[in-house]
Amino acid sequence: MHSLRASVRTVAVIGVLMVTGTLAACAPGGESSTLAMRPATTSTEGDSALLTGVLRHEDGCTFVDSAAGEAVVPVFAEDTAAWSGGTLTFSGALSATDKAVAGDTVNLAGGQAQGIAQDWKIPDGCRAYGSFWIVSGG
Repeated sequence: MHSLRASVRTVAVIGVLMVTGTLAACAPGGESSTLAMRPATTSTEGDSALLTGVLRHEDGCTFVDSAAGEAVVPVFAEDTAAWSGGTLTFSGALSATDKAVAGDTVNLAGGQAQGIAQDWKIPDGCRAYGSFWIVSGG
């Protein structure tokens, strides 16, 4: 009887771990690894334009489908953006809010990047995109 209880308990623990792992893989909550980040600076370089488009969070990358029809990866200053519970909280917006969920239209102040700096942290899922946007702030 004791070994039957241990076996049932083991199967239950494995089931819980499998469900927990599946849920964690599906939800962006608390996940910032899909965000492109750069060191925080006091520079105002790249803050003279506006990126408007639909926020997306897919294939290991957070990006914006721009009004011009281009997928653009916003590069936030460290500690100015994070996913939590399916909501992206960020600074550098010219919107009425600094929170958005995938599918929302966002307005991000900043400027087009002329390449990727060595000190930026670009998620692997974002490297396929050729267009990066330096979000002002930070």
